[in-house]
Formats: sequence, structure tokens, C-alpha cells
Amino acid sequence: MQQRTTGSIRSYDKRVLLERLLTLSPDETPADTVFPLLHEPDYHIRLLAAKVLARCKHPALFSHVMKQLPDADSKTKVVLIDILRELGNPAAALQLWDCLLNSNADVRFASALAFAVLGEEAMRFALEQWSRCDRESRVKVIRAFSRLPQGGEELFERALTDDDFWIRQETVKALSSRKNPATTRLLIKISEDSFPLVREEALRECYTRNAKSGSDGLIKGDVYG
Repeated sequence: MQQRTTGSIRSYDKRVLLERLLTLSPDETPADTVFPLLHEPDYHIRLLAAKVLARCKHPALFSHVMKQLPDADSKTKVVLIDILRELGNPAAALQLWDCLLNSNADVRFASALAFAVLGEEAMRFALEQWSRCDRESRVKVIRAFSRLPQGGEELFERALTDDDFWIRQETVKALSSRKNPATTRLLIKISEDSFPLVREEALRECYTRNAKSGSDGLIKGDVYG
């Protein structure tokens, strides 16, 4: 009996097949057979195929995703960005930065997550782009990174030195949502800010952390003397 190609399989069966392939190890996956499914008219098949190929680290997938990303709708952008994060190629930094400035919050969050895991090269690129952004764009970036459990401290540290007090205040709010020693140190640093509202918000968060932790020498020693 002749083996059927993916082109002769019904859309429903293709989805079932791709979902099963996601349970296999990359070595067991027929990646070259799956790749043509990236051009299927069915949105769900395309995304499933991309997920399968991402697990296999298919060499042609990165360029395909980079071409599709600019014109994709918000829902598709999130999936494509997740794939770029999984592929781990720092060359995606430029397009990911554009997505960080997207009007959709989920797209921005996915982009921030990708930057956080792509390594130092991608983060250096983000810091370079930061200086070219207007106020609204910088706030978008800060808020996107604030949703991450960790990562992006280099960007927060840069934002705390911004000439715009509003950017510094947004950064303090972002740091307040992440309870870890790295953000505590940054809050202590900004607690001496020249602008009262920034300083007061940082001190308030330091007081809160100090009260919850009991005798935290780092906070008491640096903030309360």
C-alpha cells in the first residue's frame, strides 16, 4: 500500500498527527516532512507545525518565522515569538525589539520573555535601542519586563538613571512587583533619588519588604542606617 504524503491528508488528521509528533523526541520527528505544513491555509496546522519544528531546531525555521512575524496578527505573533525564544538565536533581537513596542500587551510580554532568555548579546541590543526610544516606548518596555519573574535587571538599572522622572517612577513600580534581592538592591539605590515621588515610592517598598522579612540587614543597613 502506497504511503500517503501530508498533502493528501485531511486537515483534522494533520492536526492529530502534529499533536502526536509533539510527544515524540526530536530525533524521532520527520522534520523535513513537516516543514511544508508551514504553508498550510489552516492557521492551527501552521502553528502546530512550527511548534514541532522548533523542538527539532529545524535549520530553516528561524528564517521562516522572521519573515512571517512582521505581518502576523497579535495572536500569531505571540506564538512566533515563543518559537524564536525556543530557538534561542540572538539575531532575532531587532524584530523582537519592534514587538516590545507593539500595542498589544501579550505581544510585548512574549517579547520581553524572549529577550530575558536570549542572553547577553540580545540584552545589549535592547540597551542600545533604549536610548533611541521616546517616553511612551520606554514605559511599554518597562511594563513588559515587569511581568517577568526574573530577568531584565540591566534594563531596569539603566531606566533608573533616566533623566525623565516619570520613567524612573515607572521603574520603581516595576521593581516593586518583583520580590527578590536584585530588585531590592535597585530599590535601595533609587531611594536617594532627587525627585520626591520617586524617592518616596522606593522607600515605601523598602519599608514593606523590611517589615515582611523581619530583620533584613541589607535593607536596614542601607536604607535606615
